[in-house]
Amino acid sequence: MESNFLLYAYFGINGDEEKDEIIKKAGARAYLDMCRTIDFGMSTEEKLSNKCRENLRNEVKEILVKAYYSLKNSVRASDESTQEKFDEEHRETCDKISSVYRKIGGLTFGQAQKWLNMTLKYLVVIQTYICKVDVNDMIPYLHVPVDKYIMEAAGAKKKGLSCGLGLKCVPRKHEKSDTYKMGWYSENGSQPWSRWQYCEYIEFQQAVRHTISEKKIALNPIDWESKAWMEVANLKA
Repeated sequence: MESNFLLYAYFGINGDEEKDEIIKKAGARAYLDMCRTIDFGMSTEEKLSNKCRENLRNEVKEILVKAYYSLKNSVRASDESTQEKFDEEHRETCDKISSVYRKIGGLTFGQAQKWLNMTLKYLVVIQTYICKVDVNDMIPYLHVPVDKYIMEAAGAKKKGLSCGLGLKCVPRKHEKSDTYKMGWYSENGSQPWSRWQYCEYIEFQQAVRHTISEKKIALNPIDWESKAWMEVANLKA
């Protein structure tokens, strides 16, 4: 009863959907986690209509369905190159998501990663209740969805977070996309996640991934992310 309510209230899932529709609903919920960062037009005349925005979302949801299968396929043969294959497929998917919004200048990699990574994270949750989706084989390779809470958990200089990594792994605020420097997290001094480019993003992911593995802080990055995000969120409450 409680699980049915959670799935419907949060994702609009009633349990009768096929796998692809479940993925789309996870993607629809993930969109809400990043849509406020999208600039839909510089002036009233240029702003996209609600119907056009809906069409763009639907196009991305189709990309997310295809990504589910291609990402699963990338980890099918588990070996030393599996993470690299997953990362490559992940990047291609984010690029496709960004290109859908090219009529308004495209999305940054930071925005696209949030949409994809939150979709995958939600599928991890959904599979607990519905066996139609299965991302267990992907879990060790999943990227952490980057937002300011995770930036703080990974890159805050100050001590005090039990899940904190204490890494100088967050890009400092900058204007030129091809010039950046990693440093400690700062609310006012760090580059907002919605403006991250791929080079900054993958350097952050690799630093987090390496530290979690080396120090055995969590089972995998997405396991750490779930605990770290909630810890920072509770501190902000």
